[in-house]
Amino acid sequence: MIEQIEQSVGRIEHLEQQYEELKAENQLLREQVKQTSKNSSKPPSQDVSKGFKVKGKQESGKQRGAQLGHKGHERRLYPIEQCQSVEEHYPDECLQCGGRLKGEDTQPYRIQVIEIPKIVPQVSEHRFHALSCERCGGLTRAWDEAIINGSGDGERVVAQVGVLSGQYRQSQRMVQELLRELFGIEIS
Repeated sequence: MIEQIEQSVGRIEHLEQQYEELKAENQLLREQVKQTSKNSSKPPSQDVSKGFKVKGKQESGKQRGAQLGHKGHERRLYPIEQCQSVEEHYPDECLQCGGRLKGEDTQPYRIQVIEIPKIVPQVSEHRFHALSCERCGGLTRAWDEAIINGSGDGERVVAQVGVLSGQYRQSQRMVQELLRELFGIEIS
């Protein structure tokens, strides 16, 4: 009997110690909750004002996702005339029994893979030759003022630079990088 009393007293002392620890932790947490940007180093964005209420989402009664009768959104298929190639894929054998297959599918499942072709610049080289005169021996070089004193860039290159730097507000460095990466064109 004395042993049971000693065990009970030990247990009570242990519970009293746990109670004091929880009481101290509770006090610390209460102080942290009372902290605002005015009385601590917390930023104002973490303040919880009394007038702020989180609005709950109102239930509409509908299930999540597409509703019955909703017209789905699918990727538009290009007309067959615009396809550069059409590859036909047929199954080899029956999935259920492994037997031979026969027949023809008039409505196959279609998937189109779209790719941007590699863009390479079209470079036109102009050669201005110098030839000597049979009579006096003087050299005469062919000359085209518009080509020689031109910018060295074609109309589309100039248009792309204008669109990228004007409409899309890209910096000169960014325009240079885009022309080099997309079209393989080096400009200064």
